[in-house]
Order: sequence, then C-alpha cells, then structure tokens
Amino acid sequence: MKRGWQRSTLIMSVPQTSASKGNVMMKEYDGQHFETEHIFRWMTSHVAQRIKTLRQPSHLAVEWCPDQNHPVKMFLFAHLSQPPAFFSSLSVKFTGRIEFIFVDIRQWNNYSTLLAIGVKNSPAYILMMPEGIYQYGNSTGEFLSLAAMDTFLRSVQPEVNDLFVLSLLMVNLLSWMELFITQGATVKRFVVLIRTLGTYNSLLLVSWLPVLALLQLPCLDGFYPYSLKLLRYIDTTSLASLIRADWIFYSSHPALFLSTYLVHGLLVDYVEKKRCPSVKKDHPDPEAMRMGRVQSSVPSSQCIVVWLMGSRHCCPVCRWPSYKKKPPTQTAVAED
Repeated sequence: MKRGWQRSTLIMSVPQTSASKGNVMMKEYDGQHFETEHIFRWMTSHVAQRIKTLRQPSHLAVEWCPDQNHPVKMFLFAHLSQPPAFFSSLSVKFTGRIEFIFVDIRQWNNYSTLLAIGVKNSPAYILMMPEGIYQYGNSTGEFLSLAAMDTFLRSVQPEVNDLFVLSLLMVNLLSWMELFITQGATVKRFVVLIRTLGTYNSLLLVSWLPVLALLQLPCLDGFYPYSLKLLRYIDTTSLASLIRADWIFYSSHPALFLSTYLVHGLLVDYVEKKRCPSVKKDHPDPEAMRMGRVQSSVPSSQCIVVWLMGSRHCCPVCRWPSYKKKPPTQTAVAED
C-alpha cells in the first residue's frame, strides 16, 4: 500500500550500478500480455540494458585496453541485437567482480580487428584478464549455459563467501564419512557422527574468523589480488576444466551424486572391517604360545590406531581401562 500497489503487480529488482552491493532499482511490468514469452522478453530487455554494448571497432579498441577498475572483463562477440538471457543474468550475479561487454558485429564490414585479438568464430566468449586472454567454450565442460558459465566465473573470480561455502561443503562431506568409518552399533555410529559434525564445523567457523580479520588489515591489501592471480592461472588449465565438468555433472544429478557417495561409504566400511579383524577378548595360554600351538592375538599397529580412533580407551586384548593401573600377573611375578 505504501508503494501504491493496489493490485497484483510483477516487479523486478535490478542493480542500479555496477558496484558490488549498490542500490537496486525496481522495474514494474506494464505490458498487456501475461504470457511467459512476453514476460521473458521484457525481463531480458531490461537486464540487457546493464551490459555495455559496443557496435563499432573503435569502441572495442578502447574497451580492450587494460583497466585497473575492471581488471576482468567478459566479452561476447555475436551477430545479435542483444545478448542472450543467461549472459545478462550473469552480469547481475557478478556485479562488481566482472564487467560484461556485448559486441554486436552485425554491421561490421572489416573483421581484421577481431582476427587480431583471436576471435575467429561467432558467437565467441572471451575472458580478458591481467594474465592474458581465455576463450570460453574450447575445454571440457564449458557449455553455453547459466550453470556452466557461473561455475567457470566463480572459479576464476571468487568471493570470500564462495570459498567459505566450498570449505563448509567439503568439511561436512568428510565428516559424514565417519558414519562408515566407525565400527559398532548403529546408535554408536550416529553418536560419533553428530560429535564429529559439531566439532569440525565449530573448528571451521573458528578458523575463518582470524582469516577474515587478517584480510581487513591494510598491510595485506595486496594479498587477495595476488591470490586471485594464482587462482586464475590454475583455473584456466585442462585439469581445472575436467574438475568443473565433474562438478557440473554431479550438481545437476543430485540423486547420482548421493548414490555414488553412499557406495563409496559402504566400500570404506567394508575395507575397515577387513583391515582390522575382531580381537579376541581372552588371553591365550602363555605356555601354549611358546609351544606354537596358539596363534598370538596381539593386534598390529594399524589395528591399534583404528581401535583408539573409535574412542575405545582400553586394551584391545583384555579390555583393561587405560586410566587404571593393572596389577602384575602371577606369571610376571614368577619370572621376576
């Protein structure tokens, strides 16, 4: 009511500037048609207005020069009147991080400028970085879709929040493996799992606090740009493209990812059971052991480690508590 909305209204909020966390402007749909196609065209046209559009080779020469305010730029060279919807949407998601530029080459008569910068086909997606030029779409998993390009751009120009979410995901995936590593009853497995999740997540949050505080220090202003530079060198390799391809595949098929994770966990559980067999509770007869008639039940060093990791604070053979002093046996007294 305060904004004058008396009826059902379609509102779209779009960042007003290219700065990160800038003001937002509201766009109200005033069309007469409410079909999906008309609304989609309206959204695409308004979002495309945020992207800088170049139509002359002279304008491209100016934008192709390095810019300290926008060190990373994403160019789209195409015979189109406006950029596609997914490209415009990415410009909103990466506001303040990457500058998106659309180059309309429909009226260009001379393509020598494009050939000079390495553009031979249309459409062409070119990422310009201080480290060099990278053409998107030539490596494995680099599809022309919102999810694929979003993953690629997040890897070459991440925010601190992206790194935190990634670390949180990795820690929890590793913590859930404790459900399969722990040997024992189901209740015991879940108790250990809950304790592990709480411990590791708490340690992760506590570890990130000093990192965020250090990044605010003036003496470390150059640390983040150099870290991004190193990350861009790594993320433009063939190995990084293969990792992104697997990430995109499993993120688009969550059921397959969970099934693979479960199979891996069951395999770990099977290996743990085979690697550390059950230890006999009673001592064998020392005289029989010396005569070679009974096999020694002394566990190996690997089994000892697994035994202690399972929160078993006792001897794996006789189950004597580790915090109690054991009285000497009659055999030990006789030998003394």
